[in-house]
Amino acid sequence: LQLLSLYLQNLPETIPYADPSITQYGFDFFALDDEKIEDYGPIGALNRELEVRMGQRDKGPISFKERGPSLNAVTNVLGGYLDQYHESPETVLLVKWVDDL
Repeated sequence: LQLLSLYLQNLPETIPYADPSITQYGFDFFALDDEKIEDYGPIGALNRELEVRMGQRDKGPISFKERGPSLNAVTNVLGGYLDQYHESPETVLLVKWVDDL
């Protein structure tokens, strides 16, 4: 996660910088919907939300639409869930996100 954070903080300037108040990603104030947690479980709900915000990984590499603090905060979100659910076999989904980003 530290390496991912470093990479996200140093994305090329050709990717537009997004002010946190008008970001597409919004990971700095992130919370999952209770209904989605009930339907998918916490890790499944996070996986789904990452797909919605970042794009599906089966279509090739993630293409960042913007850079900035709201994107960088995805490492905090992933880290929090990896810590909280470290005993769950589903965390492999989140580790895959770390690798893919």
